[in-house]
Amino acid sequence: MKHLILTVSIFCLIACSKNEEHIDTFLDCDQIADNFKAYGGENIECQFHYTLTEYNNQQFIELNSHCADLTRPFVINENCEDICETLPYDANSECGKYIIGREIIEILFIEK
Repeated sequence: MKHLILTVSIFCLIACSKNEEHIDTFLDCDQIADNFKAYGGENIECQFHYTLTEYNNQQFIELNSHCADLTRPFVINENCEDICETLPYDANSECGKYIIGREIIEILFIEK
């Protein structure tokens, strides 16, 4: 029983630490730090929000909104670069391949 509790505690610590790592990585980006805060489970109405995604073993955040149509995808990589800034609708571009193959993981940030 003691080992079970210890094992569960370690898994919880690892899971929480991994999520914090994602937040810290992307909070360093100027586009995020000024206007967004870490998502805490609050109800999302019309606020813009970023979801954590994964594609090709890399992590990205993608801007979303339930109320606004975005003119193009906004996808930020771990180097704080918008990979959809050029050729956002070309299926052979980095952005196009990302849109087709991404996996959405969770909401990370919400507009302040």
